[in-house]
Amino acid sequence: MIAFVTDWLRLLDAHRRLFGGIVAVCLAAGACVAFLSPKQYRASAQLLPPMANGQTSQLISRLSAITGLENMGQHPGFAALYPDIAQSRGVLEGALAQQHAGRTFRFWIARQDSLTPREHERLLRWLKRRVEGYSNPLTGLITIAVTLKDPVLAAAFTNELLRQMDLFFSTQVVTEAGAKRVSIDARLREVETLLREGEDRLEDFLRANRLPEASPALKLEETRLRRDMEVNATLYVELKRQREIARVEEVGTTPTLRVLEPAVPPLVKVSPRRAIILGFSLVVGGIIGLAAVKLRQDLAAARHAGARDA
Repeated sequence: MIAFVTDWLRLLDAHRRLFGGIVAVCLAAGACVAFLSPKQYRASAQLLPPMANGQTSQLISRLSAITGLENMGQHPGFAALYPDIAQSRGVLEGALAQQHAGRTFRFWIARQDSLTPREHERLLRWLKRRVEGYSNPLTGLITIAVTLKDPVLAAAFTNELLRQMDLFFSTQVVTEAGAKRVSIDARLREVETLLREGEDRLEDFLRANRLPEASPALKLEETRLRRDMEVNATLYVELKRQREIARVEEVGTTPTLRVLEPAVPPLVKVSPRRAIILGFSLVVGGIIGLAAVKLRQDLAAARHAGARDA
């Protein structure tokens, strides 16, 4: 082992210029990357895990239909879906259209408000790579993070994504309880109209007939009008009760965003990591330098052997 190391040290000393030149070139290239690459800042927000309920599988199915995301049924719950929802087209486009410091986020990120369809698609694909999310398996906390050049912009865009996600849940995710409430509301309006019409007919009848007891036909007509009005009144009260129950169920089954810590402008950049880049460049330069020295030594030995044979 000692002899092996000694041979390599002797070989490096003989070709120190070649080895040193290759290492210097790699270090220079790494320094250019490390010091010329723009700084990137990652702003992150933490969310509490969504409340579990019996409607989870149905809501996941509805989210899959709305967002177009595949394999949603394989996720254990909403926590695993949050990063996908944050990266979805509807949420990203909604966030880009919002105002920040007097201009839209689209302007601050793309440096222009008007984009061609191709530029718009390129921007969305780029943003999807900049938006990250993961769930802590131990605590269940969900992290949504955005990496941009400007720390203030990164934090503002992260918080806007959360707002758009909450808006998405409240406006587009219609649960079974929500659909039931909408159906009850429609029926309640119909019954309310019938009840008012019945009351008006009974009022008109009583005004036109001061003594309906005097005639069996009039008494029968009055009884019929009162019966219809009472049926509609009972139905109206029952529908109002069912609507309140559906409202409570809807609140319990519609996912909502529960923000534990909103994003704040980060103080420390996440890239470029100059020490790591320079260290990697040094290692790569050393490996390439050793390979070049060994190759030169082998070529010299081959030429020497060829000259001796000749």
